[in-house]
Amino acid sequence: MPPKRQLLDPALVAAAARGWSANTVRAFLSDLRLWDTWCRRSGVQTGSATANTVAAYVRALSGQDLASAAARATGERAAATIGRYLVHIGWAYRMAGRDDPTAAPLVRFEHKAARKILGVRQRQARAIRFKGDVTDLDGPPAGVCLATLLKACRKDMLGARDQALLLLAYDTGCRRSELVAIEVDHIDGPDGEGAGTILIPRSKTDREGEGALAYLSPAAMKAIKRWRERGHIDRGALFRRVETYFDGGVSTVGEGALHPGTIAII
Repeated sequence: MPPKRQLLDPALVAAAARGWSANTVRAFLSDLRLWDTWCRRSGVQTGSATANTVAAYVRALSGQDLASAAARATGERAAATIGRYLVHIGWAYRMAGRDDPTAAPLVRFEHKAARKILGVRQRQARAIRFKGDVTDLDGPPAGVCLATLLKACRKDMLGARDQALLLLAYDTGCRRSELVAIEVDHIDGPDGEGAGTILIPRSKTDREGEGALAYLSPAAMKAIKRWRERGHIDRGALFRRVETYFDGGVSTVGEGALHPGTIAII
């Protein structure tokens, strides 16, 4: 994209690489690959794209335009995702020393129209209650709830890990990336009542890495202790992969932390 393939301000790119999180860098590169694909399908050189090119991209992403082959090959996206695409595309052109085609009034109005059509409210995952949606607090657990999930866990080492993971996640509200980053040394306790605390060293909303403390119930502390004893985990990552045989029996416990993608499956 840079004219003559020479960056006008390499320091800007280097600073962005240091300042952005790893997830932001991955999203930036992924979004640019999609944008480059759109330009190629539209017969436009990426470095020479105009506001009209971006506007057509927004219409295709919002499902307003299916006339061209490029638009028909482009899947519909949420309003927030389209907004992220435009931010990253604009940054790429500015880093390359070119005029930002996303800054044109035409693109701004197309984006506004897309938001109006798609809606701007994002769906968020529902919280898991302890006993489900019940009106009687003394009633039995109902539906998908923490009590049901704990009961469904296996009775072996794998189940011990899953119970500890569920209880800790319920107490802290940690994201999956934060759960897999927990180490044994981050947990303090139990106290006289069996409760404990956990240090969350870094989170998505804690860019400076100041950390935060969260409460762990006695039930969570007992589950963590049971998992550590059965998995022989004295230090390092708390939640690890449990290897199993073909018949489902437990084989060994891994050394490294779980991958964030496995949390939803568990």
